[in-house]
Amino acid sequence: MNCSEEDAPADGTVARSRMRRLLSFSSMLFGVFLAGVYFFCLHRSVLADPDIWWHLRNAEYLVRHHAFLSQDIYTFTIHGRPWINPEWLSEMPYYWAWHWCGYRGIYLIAVGMIEALAAGCCILGWRRTGNVRPAILASCIFVLFATVSLGPRTQMFGWACLICELIVLQEFTNGKDYLWTLPPLFTLWVNLHGSWPVGILFLVIFAAARWTRISWGTIYSEGLPIASRNRLLWVLVFSIAALFINPYGWHLIIYPFVITTQHHLTTNTVEEWQSLDFHSFRGRLLFVVVAGLIWINMVRRRRWQLDELVFATISILAAVSYSRFLLLAGIVLTPYIAREFAFFERENWQTDKPYLNALIMGGLAVFLISSFPDTSTLRKQSEEGFPVKALAYLSATPSSEPTMNDFNWGGYLLWNIPNTRVFIDSRADVFEQWGVFGDYMEAVKLE
Repeated sequence: MNCSEEDAPADGTVARSRMRRLLSFSSMLFGVFLAGVYFFCLHRSVLADPDIWWHLRNAEYLVRHHAFLSQDIYTFTIHGRPWINPEWLSEMPYYWAWHWCGYRGIYLIAVGMIEALAAGCCILGWRRTGNVRPAILASCIFVLFATVSLGPRTQMFGWACLICELIVLQEFTNGKDYLWTLPPLFTLWVNLHGSWPVGILFLVIFAAARWTRISWGTIYSEGLPIASRNRLLWVLVFSIAALFINPYGWHLIIYPFVITTQHHLTTNTVEEWQSLDFHSFRGRLLFVVVAGLIWINMVRRRRWQLDELVFATISILAAVSYSRFLLLAGIVLTPYIAREFAFFERENWQTDKPYLNALIMGGLAVFLISSFPDTSTLRKQSEEGFPVKALAYLSATPSSEPTMNDFNWGGYLLWNIPNTRVFIDSRADVFEQWGVFGDYMEAVKLE
């Protein structure tokens, strides 16, 4: 069907409007923010992570044997003992990135996930305020919190799922129903990382808080119609059922709860499971953020949705208890921080300069491409803290004798010397289960 002449100008106007938005000042600021996150990562040792190596071995086993790991195959201390791989799906992007591009591939995925989380937080803040500038400022605080776990970490995929869930819940509050995406999201999440209970807990809290109308001083909740409440309930039921779509069945479902309730040596010893140090920069930053929100909300007499207040309380408690959950606190608090930064004027589309914005974004793209680290730089970065010289010796003189190794070196050794069996690696949970981690800690103390 041919368009009439009257339709042509309208179509042209819509296209120009979309182009102006794409090349708007806000879009340019968003690009500057992502470039800033990338520049921030350039000056940190992103690849110096002890876990990535045994993650690569897990993925390699899956690709070669087309079977999921169900027992340990890497060590001489717990060889053959039952073990499930709770993060098998999030290991695959890193493995294929390594397979195709080596160190640069792993770096690209690691930095890309950090960028994705920062962008997701920015979207949360933008949807809350309708203004990208306060959202960017609030997301900068998230990036500072995220320094606790920068690197090729599988947990980044889990936190990306949480951001998607929060966006869906936020849109549902705004009258747009994308709840149907949550069950498939939880199917992915349970196979990506063990942080999915946070998502289920938040969904339960959201449904319970919206079940009836509440008003307690500055705390309120807007009750939903019966049809919406029933829909939320069914989505929750299907989301829980979706968790069982995994290769390990109920064993994978109980895994996060086993870690937090039975593996006390792991949570008391491994650094990222330690409580937050308020003498550190991140500890002081969290204190400033929480205290600032309390004072500003008292002065401005802010009202809080009940579910949002509970989300904030849980995330802050988790971050204070275990420093690895600073990312959770950063994600949850971003839209509330953005609300307090929302003193910028809305963008005026008529006075924008799209060509100048396009030029700046083009310059940022050139910067990103030209500054990408070379292989030798990334190799040195990935070797920080590992026994590089000892590796050369062990490779040249292979031995079948059991060898004691550092907790953080196990994955590095078993990836670089595939035929070796190490004493221990950074899978602290399985070694604690069979008593090896306790023996290791005693041996280290004796030294």
